[in-house]
Amino acid sequence: MWSWDILPNSHTQRKFIELILDRAGKYPNCDPPSEIPVGSYGDIDKATGNLIIQDFIYSDDFKHHLLDAGINIEPGEHLPKI
Repeated sequence: MWSWDILPNSHTQRKFIELILDRAGKYPNCDPPSEIPVGSYGDIDKATGNLIIQDFIYSDDFKHHLLDAGINIEPGEHLPKI
């Protein structure tokens, strides 16, 4: 069986898959069927595995949650590069 002890500096994609599988018990999809904008959050449709976007963490509605956690996005250093 393949082991990270044999090839510690290779196969990073395989390591990613193994880490997700180990924690979630499911295989990740490295090529999602739709683009997910940075900062999106929501629920996963269990039938399709797609993300149903509820909102965006950089929206004004979510800003108070970030400020409560000590994150100020106003300077722009945490905003995604578009």
